[in-house]
Amino acid sequence: MERKIVGWRIPFRATTGDLEIVRTDAGLGHRRETILRHARLTVEDGPAVLASGLAVSDFITYRRGDGVTIVPFVVATGRLIMQRKVKTAAGHAFYSFPGGMLRAGDDPAIEAARELFEETGQVADRLIRLGLVHHRPENSIDGEYLFLAFIEDLREFRGDDEEGAFLESVSRAEVENLLVWQSSELTSLVAWERAKRYLT
Repeated sequence: MERKIVGWRIPFRATTGDLEIVRTDAGLGHRRETILRHARLTVEDGPAVLASGLAVSDFITYRRGDGVTIVPFVVATGRLIMQRKVKTAAGHAFYSFPGGMLRAGDDPAIEAARELFEETGQVADRLIRLGLVHHRPENSIDGEYLFLAFIEDLREFRGDDEEGAFLESVSRAEVENLLVWQSSELTSLVAWERAKRYLT
């Protein structure tokens, strides 16, 4: 069986040039059945075509919804704001950048500014879109919109006590260490890698 391969370019430039994604005829079928719907989780079952070209009738996918991650950069100090957040299931704290879930129809940039204020008390003077990443593209279409926020006037920090989130001002060198060794959020690491080129 001959398979058609279509290539296209995504709308941002990487430090090594344009990134190219190869797309095949793989994908989900149209007749999918919802087998679980609960709060922010939907599980579906239905037909799909795997990357090998094999058609299957019972491919399970899940959807929690898209989210935003914001890299807050304080211009006056050259430092960044990170959250130290206790993750309930793990029982201990991890570091990440602020962020949150989008509701259907939300504009990612507006929600990024809102989440930044809600989770840190800071106002973004300028937001730069850093692209979109997919959490688990094998079995979910959920994505995370990444932003860099420039903050001119630092306000008093406001954490989220209910979620066990505490804020810290960290240097660029500290960000590298915290994200590599003490983070549960790969999207924060990707956001930081993309943001660095705007901070040189």
